[in-house]
Amino acid sequence: MFNYRKDKAGFFATIVLALLAAAIVVSSLILLFMGIARGQWDYYSMPIRLIIGIGWLLLVATVLTRVGIFRAQMLRRRQMQGQQNSHSSGDAQGGNTDPGH
Repeated sequence: MFNYRKDKAGFFATIVLALLAAAIVVSSLILLFMGIARGQWDYYSMPIRLIIGIGWLLLVATVLTRVGIFRAQMLRRRQMQGQQNSHSSGDAQGGNTDPGH
């Protein structure tokens, strides 16, 4: 089960994703309704596309950053487990972990 205390990066990435998505939707809708109200849809079309495009890039960057953090955490955990396993197997062999001696 998810625990936000253990996975703080995931928790904050989720908050950032939700805020970004909400900001993209709200700002696009505001510009859309302004364009409809003024009857100048073409004037507001380009800013809406820019907001959606830049927002999409920010969302993807946030997800990739979170995946990178998760990968680094996973590799660090594997490395720590590998060191613990080598220490425990070295103790069973009399403390010598070098196979050349």
